[in-house]
Amino acid sequence: MKRFVVGALIVTVLAVIVGMNILHTREKAVEVDVVEVGRRDLVAKVSGSGRIEARKSVSITSNLVGKVLEVAVEEGDRVEKGQLILRIDPGERSALVEQAEASLARAEAHEKLAAAELRQAEFELRRTKDLIGRDLASSQDLESAETRHDVRVANLSAAREDVRNSRARVAHARYELDKTVIRAEIPGVIVRLSVEEGENVLAGDLYNSGSAIVVIADLSEMEAQVLIDETEVIGVERGQEAVVTVDAFPDLEISGHVTEVGNSAYNAGPLGSQEAKDFRVRVLLDDVPERLRPGLSARAEIVTEERAGALAVPIEALTVRNPRKETPDEDVPDKETEGVFLAVDGAAVFRAVKTGIAGEKHFEVVAGVEEGDEIVRGPFEALRTLDQNEGVELRRDPLDTRDAERLEDRLMLRR
Repeated sequence: MKRFVVGALIVTVLAVIVGMNILHTREKAVEVDVVEVGRRDLVAKVSGSGRIEARKSVSITSNLVGKVLEVAVEEGDRVEKGQLILRIDPGERSALVEQAEASLARAEAHEKLAAAELRQAEFELRRTKDLIGRDLASSQDLESAETRHDVRVANLSAAREDVRNSRARVAHARYELDKTVIRAEIPGVIVRLSVEEGENVLAGDLYNSGSAIVVIADLSEMEAQVLIDETEVIGVERGQEAVVTVDAFPDLEISGHVTEVGNSAYNAGPLGSQEAKDFRVRVLLDDVPERLRPGLSARAEIVTEERAGALAVPIEALTVRNPRKETPDEDVPDKETEGVFLAVDGAAVFRAVKTGIAGEKHFEVVAGVEEGDEIVRGPFEALRTLDQNEGVELRRDPLDTRDAERLEDRLMLRR
């Protein structure tokens, strides 16, 4: 009986202590903002910076060394395919064509001579065979006639090969001569012209954009080439919608869609490097304003996922705690966990949550809270230091400017 009385007394004392602690906690309640968990339409986006480029452009280099005799266009001109761009002094190439044509004429003359000699050898061979049939010629005469015939056949075959080689040299010389006249390879706009009349051009390198003497771009189709961080590019796919903004025109928003996602890092760095890696993504613009030009700095926001009527909580309501520090329950994980604080009977109760996609201001919650739950969303300083079961005083006023600034800094760190 005494043991029962002692046990009851201990329980009573503990209850009083707990009640006093709760009362003390409620007396120093923290003023917090609360909001009800509700459903929203969420849109997840990723963004990247880059520049505007023509979807199709051609860099033309010179394949020979020479002086520019004529420049037929100016930078900014529209040109059609095949239109004259410039001429280079053809002097040496013209001489090579004449030399190759002369060699061809000689080869063709030799071919005609070899053909005539073969016809003569064939006639002599037939005549010798006829004489043999009448016992007017010897077998030695027949053998000599056959040998002369075989030699003439070989000579004609060699002459024909010389003609073929000479014709190939003429074609090559004319091809080199044609290179002295540079024409537009696609319809478009001259976006760069690096030479003037009287200047000497050098043979360019196709892999060195700086060696191009003319760049022609088709401005009817343009795209934004942007770099997306490796942590976000995994959600980017072809066909996703995007909005492109251009630094030079702050009021301009252009819709587009993803046409290409890079398979390798654009700035990979050395093997094992811990530097951030970006992937190039191409966004084709749906409409091309006339004032848009290649090379302008741009930024693209790509819609990677959408949720209609998703259970959502404000981004500023999410925080991180270790639930094990608040309870001895071994079923509670002993690690930092993302969650929210619920406002329950004047106290803050931490609840771990599982999040889905992130919208502009809200996170989707797939587990942990229910619609209508009241959760603490700020102020930021209060939320950062809030403890389990700490007393809270509820207010429903919007966040002040300082809290919004802190939230923006927090989101930047989170990203």
